[in-house]
Amino acid sequence: MKKFKKLSKSKIKKLNQSERNEYYKNAIEYYGNLPKQLKGYKVKGFFYPLIFLSMRIFPAKVIKLNEIKWPSDKKAVIFSANHSNSNDCPSLIQSIGKRFFALADFTMINDNVVNISNRINGCVYVDRKSKSSSDNAFNQCVDGVKRGYNMVVFPESTWNLTKSLPILPRYWGDVKIAKETGRPIIPVIMEYTGKVCLVKFGNCIYVSKDDSVADKDKEIYEAMVRLKNEIKDSVEYKKHYVPIEYKDWIEKSLKSYKYFDVLYEMSCIRKDDIIPQKEIDEIIKIGEKIRPMKTIKEELKYAKINYRYNDKQGD
Repeated sequence: MKKFKKLSKSKIKKLNQSERNEYYKNAIEYYGNLPKQLKGYKVKGFFYPLIFLSMRIFPAKVIKLNEIKWPSDKKAVIFSANHSNSNDCPSLIQSIGKRFFALADFTMINDNVVNISNRINGCVYVDRKSKSSSDNAFNQCVDGVKRGYNMVVFPESTWNLTKSLPILPRYWGDVKIAKETGRPIIPVIMEYTGKVCLVKFGNCIYVSKDDSVADKDKEIYEAMVRLKNEIKDSVEYKKHYVPIEYKDWIEKSLKSYKYFDVLYEMSCIRKDDIIPQKEIDEIIKIGEKIRPMKTIKEELKYAKINYRYNDKQGD
């Protein structure tokens, strides 16, 4: 496609709904073109040490509780990670230690620093509200993994800011990619306390062509919950644990990243009977006080009405 012209935030705000949709559609195609990014992957690799070192400026010190058990063939894996704040990708870069491409929401394009890092590392941008965009992102991820590149996916789709759910209901994208490529999934959990991020990796989980996607999703969900509990039972967690009130934790998380749109993000949670509606409402209420939503009226209306009923269940 022709060269994309990135607009300033002020110019984006002046676009009407149709113009904004077209702008981000072109942005996703331009910035999230994984095959194009992979062409210069070796050359870009020279910049990776700089990315790795820059991640150390983030406030969370990363402590790995175990080493990654890579598959015996040493080929690509799909890291399925939990998601709770803006430090997750930097924490994964430090803990994994090898390059990977990631699946990210198209709104990340607005963050210049993250966008540059993503383009060097490799990134597939997706509009979580668009089935066609999701399908295209899925195909690019499958292609990237088949070519031998590691990838990271956050199957919860957004930050888990609830206090009652260890893991939000997962989308099935990682399972479907694993099924299509034959490559294993490695669950990974990051748990933050104070200025420390504790990371623990699970074992490889393979998905055969005959496996039920729902059953494998349950297996991976249970593995992630188990890892989370193991971290909280660890000596390191007890050593570094810093108590914090739930409301204060939400405020701290939301203030850490100015691009986080609470209404939109909560609308991306996969619908499920276990979703604690009162907690979601509380998160939105706190978020609106911290940063009044600046999205257009149609988006606000959609999010307020449908955040519990996202229509992409199982994707």
